[in-house]
Amino acid sequence: MTIHEAQWLVPQRVIFGYAQDEITNDEMQIHNTRMLTLLEQGDAPVYVLLVTHPDSTLPKPSIASGRKILSFIGHHKLGCSIIVHNPNSLMARMSVILASIANVRHRHFGAVEEALTYIQNIDDTVDWQKADMSLLDILPDYPPSASNSV
Repeated sequence: MTIHEAQWLVPQRVIFGYAQDEITNDEMQIHNTRMLTLLEQGDAPVYVLLVTHPDSTLPKPSIASGRKILSFIGHHKLGCSIIVHNPNSLMARMSVILASIANVRHRHFGAVEEALTYIQNIDDTVDWQKADMSLLDILPDYPPSASNSV
């Protein structure tokens, strides 16, 4: 599977997911179902942090099918959808369109550290002491240096 199963980075507050390689519509649907389950378990606002490998590719769905396979972005507990990836990618453009259609707060960052700092800056109620930072070990470039930490 090229979308690794989404998990709690910070229990009930921050969901982490990682995507790489070619992502299929079926994988997007599985990811959507998992995200809906986690959002239901979460304490609002829940932040979704999705990191994509630079070589990740998405299927080219229509807006209608995109809404179906990413219906979690309209969930009432979602505080913000945050994607870390190449800002010029198809994934970046599609996520901006879907987020604007669903009227969801959505941000893009080029580095995981920037995304984590953003969450810390907008919500001081997230308990980072409970974070499972080992989930980020799957990322090829994380941590960028030993001096960076959350």
